[in-house]
Amino acid sequence: MKIAVISDIHGNIYALKEVLKEIQKLKINKIYFLGDILGYYYDADKCIDLLIKYKVKSLYGNHEKLFLRAIKNKNLLFKLSKKYGSSIQNFKLKLKNKHFQWLKSLPKTIKLYYNNHKILFCHGSPWSVYEYLYKENIKKKMKKINKINYNLLFVGNTHIQNKSNLRKVKVINPGSIGQPRKKGSGDSQWCYYNLSSNRVFFKNTNYDKSKLYKKIKKFDPEIKYLKHVLSR
Repeated sequence: MKIAVISDIHGNIYALKEVLKEIQKLKINKIYFLGDILGYYYDADKCIDLLIKYKVKSLYGNHEKLFLRAIKNKNLLFKLSKKYGSSIQNFKLKLKNKHFQWLKSLPKTIKLYYNNHKILFCHGSPWSVYEYLYKENIKKKMKKINKINYNLLFVGNTHIQNKSNLRKVKVINPGSIGQPRKKGSGDSQWCYYNLSSNRVFFKNTNYDKSKLYKKIKKFDPEIKYLKHVLSR
């Protein structure tokens, strides 16, 4: 069995569509999403619709938690908009009840047991959606990670693809669909895992960014980072 693992879409519908097409071509059995469907870019509502359509197993990230707080807190909404751009305010205006209920229903983690595999999916770490498990610091937390009683751990949040083989646990980050942050790779990043052969395959999927650039120019021309991070 093959499973696709995607993370950190951040409202980038153009990237998500191309990745889902590639997943279909590869005849992958199931898709797991590690959180952060919103923030930065402008079509989180359409991204949710696609995840529902493809029956993607999904959990929440830090941006989902922040958004659900921000819709009740004007000061927080203002701070998030200043930091990340107008995407959160735009999503609030476009938000339908089905999107709201989907967001509220998301779990913190997902567990999968398949043959000898015990797999945990989370956003930042098993302990916090706000934690970042970078390649540089993950071995410092090896003792803690090895106690989780899973042999395969998928995490997102850093927007950087990596794999770390610890003593008891293999930790895999698929990278980001909507905003990868590794220099030299503006493509969407994700991965799939073959549970039969016990192998991970990292994928980079190219997509047309021109429509997204136009939206950035329209809604947030003053926030240079939104475009720069996609083209560096």
